[in-house]
Amino acid sequence: MQRHVIRHVAVAAALFAMPATGALAQAAASAPASPAVHAALTTNTALRGALEKTFDEGQINMLHAVAYQQAVARTCAGFTIDPKRFEREMDLVYDDAKGQPKTLTADEKSEIEKKALFGFGLAYGAQLAIAAFDDKAFCAAARAERKDPPGGHMVWADAK
Repeated sequence: MQRHVIRHVAVAAALFAMPATGALAQAAASAPASPAVHAALTTNTALRGALEKTFDEGQINMLHAVAYQQAVARTCAGFTIDPKRFEREMDLVYDDAKGQPKTLTADEKSEIEKKALFGFGLAYGAQLAIAAFDDKAFCAAARAERKDPPGGHMVWADAK
């Protein structure tokens, strides 16, 4: 049972960080999903639908990744957030698709910040809910990820 739950929580965390694609939706529809996987897929779809007109794929993925890591830091012992890394990543919402800072009016900047905060909050809340299904499995998956990080957008402080 424990191994089964760990697998579903790890799958949910991984699915949440993946872009929503036809293949992903088709795979999810072809097999019964655990509540954690269902939560991840539903949130992913909602988040992308709410943010796709404001943020590019990379920015949405960054919000996913940073929110997940924040949820891990809140849920799991031994994880903290590096404030400078967090700020650096969150500042990406102000860049264009080429990674260059956009020239924004105060109103445009305010709108971007509101949407980024909404997206971060939605993703963070979903990750906390996924962790609640089995926090031990959630934290075990995070510890494994820390040993072999997937790439960019890492905001965890270095392990001590």
